[in-house]
Amino acid sequence: MKSDDAIRNAYVTVYPALFRFLRKKLGCASEAADLTQESFVRWLDAARHSGRIREPRAFLFRVARNLMQDFWRKESRHAAALHETSGVLSESAPSPEREFHSKQQIVLLAQAVEELPPKCREAFKLHKFAGLSHDEVAARMNISRNMVEKHVIKALLHLRIRMEQWQA
Repeated sequence: MKSDDAIRNAYVTVYPALFRFLRKKLGCASEAADLTQESFVRWLDAARHSGRIREPRAFLFRVARNLMQDFWRKESRHAAALHETSGVLSESAPSPEREFHSKQQIVLLAQAVEELPPKCREAFKLHKFAGLSHDEVAARMNISRNMVEKHVIKALLHLRIRMEQWQA
């Protein structure tokens, strides 16, 4: 795993440029922030699994480009599906097994969120569940925007690790 100084340095130096790049390409600050965070989560995850990444900036921009392409593909499929079903609502309910599995995953995720440190949990819930921006969370919690971003990244990484453990 990377040292805290190396992580902090990469975050401080690369995050603004990566965010600007994604915001320019996507035209949406909130999507750019989400993809920037996900890029860092994947970088940390890759470093945890494979060791040191020689060029964090290049790696992060490559991951961001891939995430952006995935985002565009998803948006394209979503638009196509909306067009195909224009005005038609599906009334089919999920199977009991699928509904049980979904409820079980929600319970496990809620447990994982509760495992987070209090400040991290609060920042994560305010951003992801209450839909507040990083600036709004920072103002409400009386902490820096940078600290909010770190809390959200830490929470996402923790949830990803827990989900991997449950699937194993």
